[in-house]
Amino acid sequence: MTGARVPLLARVRIMGQGARPPAAMNHTMHPTPAFSLSMLDLVAVREGASVGQALTTALATAQHAEALGFKRYWV
Repeated sequence: MTGARVPLLARVRIMGQGARPPAAMNHTMHPTPAFSLSMLDLVAVREGASVGQALTTALATAQHAEALGFKRYWV
């Protein structure tokens, strides 16, 4: 799969799991992309959890999204 392009969602999932990107996608990762990425978070409150826990999880998710290069985080 030399030179194969990996879909954006697959890259986000891979990078979100802390894994190193496959060699085939190294050429597609740029420090300054030609476009901006946004993320929508519905901030679900899990059964048995509190709203505070859901907001803490949302904060951690927003910080991780920012580290991945997302420019907007919608709630």
